Amino acid sequence: MSLWGGAAILARQKPDRHHWQAQQRQMELNSVQGQLDALVVKAPYAGRVRRVRWLEQVGGQVKVEIALQVSNTP
Repeated sequence: MSLWGGAAILARQKPDRHHWQAQQRQMELNSVQGQLDALVVKAPYAGRVRRVRWLEQVGGQVKVEIALQVSNTP
């Protein structure tokens, strides 16, 4: 194989590698989004979130304080 032939093979492999890496990143993003969707907490109150105070994080757990503004009208 000539030097030029080897360069042509490398030139073809580079876009394939970038495409593969992009697919891997998209799969990772999809996985993280699925995990975030599973962690959503819905309050039993109708209202607006006024403040979120970060209390602590230990390992994979986060403790926050959420202040809600609720109205008396149903």
